[in-house]
Amino acid sequence: LAAVEDKRHDGAGIASPSVPWGETEYAAEDRGYGYNFVWSRDLYQVFTALVEVGEVKRGANALAYLYNTQQDDDGFLPQNTYIDGRTRWGGEQMDNIAFPSVMAWQLHEHGVTLADADYTYEQVRRSLGYIAVNGPETAQERWEEEAGFSPSSIAAEIAGLVCGAALALAE
Repeated sequence: LAAVEDKRHDGAGIASPSVPWGETEYAAEDRGYGYNFVWSRDLYQVFTALVEVGEVKRGANALAYLYNTQQDDDGFLPQNTYIDGRTRWGGEQMDNIAFPSVMAWQLHEHGVTLADADYTYEQVRRSLGYIAVNGPETAQERWEEEAGFSPSSIAAEIAGLVCGAALALAE
């Protein structure tokens, strides 16, 4: 997990240091694609492992990165970004927008209050508002990047909305 975390940007973790297309891709050639970008969905997976092994502060850094680096004023988080937060592929994947509020709730469950966090409930609320206005349809679903109603995306949206509401009530 530490291998995919950037050492200059707290909380930023790339999806994978690999390019999963086998022998046809050469490391010496920069083709501009692979998994060396930050997807909130993939960072959520790393986050859950970090939190469960007791690395709660590193998990909180991951969430703060998403809200403070990727999120725009409307609550949107792009499909993925470079480590420094510049948008790579700006597609709308609703699960990417929903998972951070699940992370916020999980941190709350592990004792991280909003008063102690490097993000605010306003940031959580903005993404929840984006989901409420634009969901449940997604411009790109998780696996095939097709538009429409994806069970995976809808499940993430519901989880995000429920966790965001629970966080609002708890704080």
